[in-house]
Amino acid sequence: MGFTLNLQQLKDAYFRSKVLSTRQYTRVIGLLDIFAKHLSSIANKMMLQDTEAEPLMIRRAKAYIGGHHADPIGLDEVANAIHVSTFYFCKMFSPDVASFFNLERLSG
Repeated sequence: MGFTLNLQQLKDAYFRSKVLSTRQYTRVIGLLDIFAKHLSSIANKMMLQDTEAEPLMIRRAKAYIGGHHADPIGLDEVANAIHVSTFYFCKMFSPDVASFFNLERLSG
């Protein structure tokens, strides 16, 4: 074997270990169950947030528009700024994103 065992240390550790009563054990298991359910709920929420996150292109467009809010800009300019075609940029818009950008302001 690649290690040595000290049987006396193992024996001492075994006999110094805390023994739980059935009631304590049941309560610890109950707490672990509550913790596991809570952890699962948080993990599910995090996964949903990741899947519902806006595409990077949309975040970049929002940042560009935010930085040029006082300037008259068109869809072509925003698309060029984020390095995509105007067609693809428009295709990526959903109705709620379009209302955020206020497309009337962007038509140029």
